[in-house]
Amino acid sequence: MPIEYDYQEEQPVRCILLRVPVVLDVQELAAKIVTDYHCPEFAKRIERIEGRVTEYVIEPVFIREGWGHWWPVIGEDWRNHFRYCYREGGMISIIRKVFFTGTFRIDIYYVNSNDEVKHYSVEQTFSELIDLVRPQPVLHEDNVYFTLHRPKFDVTWEHVRGTRVRTFVILIVRGKVIEYRQVYVQACPYPNKRCQIADPGFDQWVGNKPLFWNTTGAVAPAGGQTGQGAELGAGSPTTISAVYQTIRGEREGGFALFTTRIKKLTFWAEQLAPATGAVSTFNLTADVRVFDYSGVQVEGASQTWSSGSIPLNRFTQFTLNVNTTERTDAHMVMIRFTFEPNAGNTNTVVIDTVHLECERAIPTIDHKYYGWFDEDF
Repeated sequence: MPIEYDYQEEQPVRCILLRVPVVLDVQELAAKIVTDYHCPEFAKRIERIEGRVTEYVIEPVFIREGWGHWWPVIGEDWRNHFRYCYREGGMISIIRKVFFTGTFRIDIYYVNSNDEVKHYSVEQTFSELIDLVRPQPVLHEDNVYFTLHRPKFDVTWEHVRGTRVRTFVILIVRGKVIEYRQVYVQACPYPNKRCQIADPGFDQWVGNKPLFWNTTGAVAPAGGQTGQGAELGAGSPTTISAVYQTIRGEREGGFALFTTRIKKLTFWAEQLAPATGAVSTFNLTADVRVFDYSGVQVEGASQTWSSGSIPLNRFTQFTLNVNTTERTDAHMVMIRFTFEPNAGNTNTVVIDTVHLECERAIPTIDHKYYGWFDEDF
């Protein structure tokens, strides 16, 4: 169970405590190994030398310093996390050095006095204390790590004489200084697919039919509010026409409709009239209906606007407050706009930019049951 609480702003915000890796610096470390070896027998010449790093470890080295000097270095986003140092005498930990240790295997191929190629191998431990180019302040020493890429190396040698061989190995490893820090982040709900209306601006048409909407007596107008829009009553302003779309829940895919609260439906509408003899007498009804698996309506809302409330040749936004509750039997939502003309009507209505606002039902977690946690958990 995550540690979380509700933080009130202009709108409620869900904040969750997370432990995240923060990259403090990217550093390239180098170690030089110079070693003399003695072959088991006389070597006329060195054929070749191969090597590989069998193991390696990098340990950070910390010192304690006053935080006043490092205050300008600390980023604005992290200064509040370092303020607890006031309670500890104003001292903070600084990572200045790293201790690079490991084992390097040398394989020497030489030619003996009988002109035979022989092989001799030995493992050499190495250690190097390396200064970081950019020292960094850290919150907690135990949460600092050094992530590494595979080391690169270069091997050269000098055949001194007889059995004696001197090798020069340069090890280079590139890594990141990382500290795991606790931060409170705002948790956004997963994008709710069932509340994302397909083609909300009626932009996709195939002939006289919108691709993602079902219509009766609707056509594409000359232009909409932001998209193409859908004109109701264009075929016959004295006949009922409608446009609607269904959105289904997906229980198996993790987008179960029953965990969603539908808040409101917003859309833009304008009234169109012929050049002469215009008569405006109609009603526009917006519906949001919730159905179960059997097709029975279990919840919803509806609102009707008369022709006098819809401006002529000017788009206006309308809102239908739905405020549904959680329904375990919810399976499908239908959005519908119905144009109902009265006798003698000549005008039509254009619908555009439809949005359905939903929120996921997330249980409230009482922070008091989890107590107070230190920064170094």
